[in-house]
Amino acid sequence: MRLTGAQCKEMCWFVFRGVSAVSVMGTFLVLVAVAFGRLVPTGQMIPVNLNDDIYVMDADRRLIANLTQSQMPERSPAMAPDGRQIIFSVDDGKDRNLYTTSLYGLQRANLTSALPNRFFAYPSWSPDGLQIAFTAEQPIGDLDIFLFTLADGAVRRLTNNPYGDNMPIWSPDGRHMVYVAASANDPADLWVLDTRCRDCPPQPLTTGNGIDFYPAWSPDGSSIAFISNRSGSYDLYILGTHCLDSGDCTMQNPLWLRIPDLTPVPLLWSDDGQQIIFQSIREGRVPDLYAVDADCYTAQDGCLPQQVTHFNRMLWAARWRWER
Repeated sequence: MRLTGAQCKEMCWFVFRGVSAVSVMGTFLVLVAVAFGRLVPTGQMIPVNLNDDIYVMDADRRLIANLTQSQMPERSPAMAPDGRQIIFSVDDGKDRNLYTTSLYGLQRANLTSALPNRFFAYPSWSPDGLQIAFTAEQPIGDLDIFLFTLADGAVRRLTNNPYGDNMPIWSPDGRHMVYVAASANDPADLWVLDTRCRDCPPQPLTTGNGIDFYPAWSPDGSSIAFISNRSGSYDLYILGTHCLDSGDCTMQNPLWLRIPDLTPVPLLWSDDGQQIIFQSIREGRVPDLYAVDADCYTAQDGCLPQQVTHFNRMLWAARWRWER
């Protein structure tokens, strides 16, 4: 999709032959983009993790730029609801902290350095952008889910599981949060809690069928995609969420998409909820992103993933930094 300068109301990325830059409305760069390249509104950016760096991808699923370019592993990126910031985890070899950065790679800040915990991972913005849920390690070594309020820096513990809780993800309406919970009998099941009811106990979504993790809500909140090894190898599954109203989701049989060579990393949904984006290493190459139709389990030929990125073809990603 090609945009004009008038359609880019605040800031856009300028993309031309693999080179990306931040464009400001009314500058000469906008004119260059309209003539020779394309303008991508920052609100259409999707953060992805490839090779332990954070990249942004446009709505057409083209990699635009490497935001981090660090020697330290950076993972689990999450976009703020307003599209202006990304939060991600950084592992320096001793601790793992959460950092925020603007969409242009500027104003990088450590969000958790003052907190007593050592391990922070899997951040998830609330839909209103006011809070961030994340995983943190307790002094005794177990993992639990915490809630960070941006306005005052207050931190509240949401779960208390001696076996560990991990990977929180808000529902699109902010009412629920799905996460991964371990127990004495199961290493990883999906559970959900009501974010508006402090006294309501969490309820299980899956139980006793292998390792279930990396949940991802569909944009309309009707489904949760997740990765599981219940079939013997890691594969993609979809679970309906209508059961949350009835109070028992463990009776469901999740839909099995049968995706070969799937890599167990966080999943993405397309904005229209029609496709799920996952990572895979195929033919001995580096990781790339693939998309599959969410309803492909009904297709006669089964699920046929489409390659989204060609990371091995990317020679470089340039950034032009802009600061107000």
